[in-house]
Amino acid sequence: MLICGGSKAVQCKMLGSTLVGTTLDWFSNLLGGSITLLKVFFRLFVAHFVANKMKPPGIVDLFEVKQSKEEYVK
Repeated sequence: MLICGGSKAVQCKMLGSTLVGTTLDWFSNLLGGSITLLKVFFRLFVAHFVANKMKPPGIVDLFEVKQSKEEYVK
């Protein structure tokens, strides 16, 4: 659902009805009254979902690659 127009208060009230899946679970488990400012909510939202995002493998991850006894190099 896309929320267009309306005041910030209306948009905030409608936010919960636009969430699905793990986002809805996270939102539903917030303690009542724990969010006092919209900027606090934004910070928590971003921190939660950025931390859970899979990052692509990097150069450092190559050090974790090990050759098993069954593998051989031609």
